[in-house]
Amino acid sequence: MDLWVKRRVALDRWCVRWLSAKPVDVIFSSGHLSEVVGLRLTDGRAVVVKVRHSSPTIGGCVEVQRHLWESGFPCPMPIAGPTDFDGRTATAEEYVSGGLLLERDAESPSRFAELLWQLVDRCAHVAVGDRLDPPPPWVAWDHTEAGVWPLGDDGERDLNVHPEPRWLDEIGERTRAILNAFVAPAVIGHVDWESQNIRWKDGRPLVVHDWDSAAARPEATVAGAASAVFTRTDVQSSSSVDESERFLDAYQGARGRAFTPDELRAAWAAGVWVRAFDTKDDSVMRSGDPEEFADEAWERLRRATL
Repeated sequence: MDLWVKRRVALDRWCVRWLSAKPVDVIFSSGHLSEVVGLRLTDGRAVVVKVRHSSPTIGGCVEVQRHLWESGFPCPMPIAGPTDFDGRTATAEEYVSGGLLLERDAESPSRFAELLWQLVDRCAHVAVGDRLDPPPPWVAWDHTEAGVWPLGDDGERDLNVHPEPRWLDEIGERTRAILNAFVAPAVIGHVDWESQNIRWKDGRPLVVHDWDSAAARPEATVAGAASAVFTRTDVQSSSSVDESERFLDAYQGARGRAFTPDELRAAWAAGVWVRAFDTKDDSVMRSGDPEEFADEAWERLRRATL
């Protein structure tokens, strides 16, 4: 029996047990750090099943997603899991179809920032303890690995054994020092706040995906990380410095309180860290040119040290 057939048999078995129905059609199949498949079931429901390596954070992420769905936030309704899937962990949620990526224009920073604030605000009283620890590596500046960088986003690549480019390691080290010196209460946020994870309809947010990226981090760093990547799609790049500034301005406006100088420095530092981590991880994988980030990296760091 080949691998695809084995996986389909396992998927059918899991759906029958946890969803009380068998798949009859595959709507889509994709994945990077997880295997994600959209299915139509015998009872007519359309669901998305996500299978990934087991982690203690998955249950916390599902709890956050369920709270947000119950509050009316635009996210899929969790249906099943987390449960075992042949030694890994699987969850199921409703399949939300339709919607478009938001056009990248002068108004988009405000739209993404205001939606992020709604998420943070709705989760203000959700108690998850340490069930969201550790955070994803691209926001894990407080990791315990030996060296500047945590493991790559696959949880296996040791980025610290690749010393080039030197300037990028310096950026990471200086940014990490700023963030680890910043002390503030953690809030629940979404730390992969990229355009490709969000769909809009008639100018309103339809659905936010990728809830494995729920994490507990200081609020300024949640906003700062998002400000650096919110424009990302399959074909569009990360945010410009100007777009990040407009995002942070809009986020502060939405929350009704300006960041303190320390919070604003931490926000810029978090944006630098996310971009630097991604650049380092890509350079180890030999994809992309890290030098394309160099000038912008120093400008972002300058704002984090003002």
